Amino acid sequence: MKKIKFLLCFGILIISQTACNTTTDDVVTEDLINPKINEGTDYDFTIALGEVEHVGGGRHVRPGTQLRLDTYLTNLGTDASPGRTPTSTGYLVAWYLSTDTVITTDDIRIGSFSGNSLNPRETWRFWSDVLIPENIEGGWYYWGAIIDYTNLVDETNESNNTASGDRVIIN
Repeated sequence: MKKIKFLLCFGILIISQTACNTTTDDVVTEDLINPKINEGTDYDFTIALGEVEHVGGGRHVRPGTQLRLDTYLTNLGTDASPGRTPTSTGYLVAWYLSTDTVITTDDIRIGSFSGNSLNPRETWRFWSDVLIPENIEGGWYYWGAIIDYTNLVDETNESNNTASGDRVIIN
């Protein structure tokens, strides 16, 4: 749990975040520091993956080269989802490499993106170029993605935000 400390220094209010244990005298909870976006609305993001491409063709990819990932984002909810604006981020999409088909935020993140607003039942398809890290260990990896990987948007169904794609070999 995080707590905000207020300091008065030379007549200026300075706010800093510090990690602390939860106590009964906490003034501000983590929910106020990082509130969910538009609680009570009907958003339901899903993600699906298409093809994977790279310059050399085939399934062999060298560290330090780019993959081109085909991604589909859908809002199954009845309300338009929040999206990025010049001053805020609505939801985030991240792409990962994993040694298994279960994609989590503990896998190797290879790219991320702040998504556009999606109308109810709207699907948006796009390609994203991501860089394979130079220091990655060679071997077979599944590529995958998670929409709203920071869990910022309050959704009616949080269990359909992950997708796994084809395997690639990095060598």
